[in-house]
Amino acid sequence: MNAYTKINLWRSGIVNKKPNRDTIILWWAIGIILMGILPPWVLAFERSLGKLEQPAGYSLIISPPEKKNSTGLTDIGWSPKIDWSRLVLQWIIITVAAGSAIALECNKPCEK
Repeated sequence: MNAYTKINLWRSGIVNKKPNRDTIILWWAIGIILMGILPPWVLAFERSLGKLEQPAGYSLIISPPEKKNSTGLTDIGWSPKIDWSRLVLQWIIITVAAGSAIALECNKPCEK
């Protein structure tokens, strides 16, 4: 059976649409990459008296968020940093989810 026939069978619903191991791994990799491109950020203000951190949401890795004051101007002294604890937690959660899906899918010997 060639690829064209498989695509037509899949579109018609004859072929089982249940994801296999390779599809799960592909979506896992896409999720990891997207989380790396749009990481969670914190804005940090460090002085001799201590450190203050404020969550800044999600933003592209090439354009980190800035701290704005009430007039819309950028506050000086605040520096954006990636919130590594949240990012690693997200990566762990998606890895566990993908691993669980693969384990449930492959309770029989997996085919490549």
